[in-house]
Amino acid sequence: MELGLHLPNSGPLSGKSNLVDLARHAEEIGLDTVWVFDHVFNPVAIGPKSKFPGGAYYNQPEMPYFESMTTLSVVAGATSRIKLGTRVLIAVYRNPVLLAKQIGTLVALAGDRFILGVGAGWLLEEFETMGVPPEARFERLDEHVALMRQAWREEISEFNGKHYRHIAAGFRPVPGERVPVIVGGNSEGALRRAARWGDGWAPSGPSVGDDTRDKGQELIDRFRRACELEDRDPSSLLLVASGPLAAGPSHFETLAELGFDMCDISLRDEADLDLAALEKFMVEVAPNLR
Repeated sequence: MELGLHLPNSGPLSGKSNLVDLARHAEEIGLDTVWVFDHVFNPVAIGPKSKFPGGAYYNQPEMPYFESMTTLSVVAGATSRIKLGTRVLIAVYRNPVLLAKQIGTLVALAGDRFILGVGAGWLLEEFETMGVPPEARFERLDEHVALMRQAWREEISEFNGKHYRHIAAGFRPVPGERVPVIVGGNSEGALRRAARWGDGWAPSGPSVGDDTRDKGQELIDRFRRACELEDRDPSSLLLVASGPLAAGPSHFETLAELGFDMCDISLRDEADLDLAALEKFMVEVAPNLR
């Protein structure tokens, strides 16, 4: 199982860390990937219609939220090997033509090490602010990814969809290798999108606890069923799990045993920002996971 560090580009540690130094350090100690979350702002209040899926929202309005693509672009220039991933980008906040160009440019300058994780989003206040109708976000996401993949694959193309279109145009530079697109989310719709056109799936969890194995197996079983419905081979797709460093070795050992290909490790304690605890993890635990 490949191991990655979730850069605290949001949340309580976002104003207390140097994201570039963390990424450099992560590369030095042998981590495979750095990941970032994606939102545009931290609302003062979230309405009941948004239904935050994780309970109390941990991003407060006074906390920084570093924009994901900008962050990864800076990190790319400060590193040479480590992969760069979004888990997950709310792609429909961005014009797909522009995002295709940004990713093509990033890959051309930094190498083929970008992993595009995408999700449909849930924060209705953000959709309203960005001028994107939330009720159309699912079909927009399908079309958004299709446009970008066509632009990268054909290099010179034209697109005419229901929500997005562009005239015949060249998109060079384009990625030399296929950019993996993983779909985030635990809903049935997210599972079906991951199985239908994704290169992988990034669920939320499984949560830490005595039932991690059961919850993780339940997630994988659901994913396999979705793949059967879409006539995809689940073994050909990436499974990306997550967990806090504080969960301890057994949590990550369980994830590896369940068959997750990658894991996004998050930091919860300010004391861990020097990555000493993660260095110890990489020496004592990581060899048993790979």
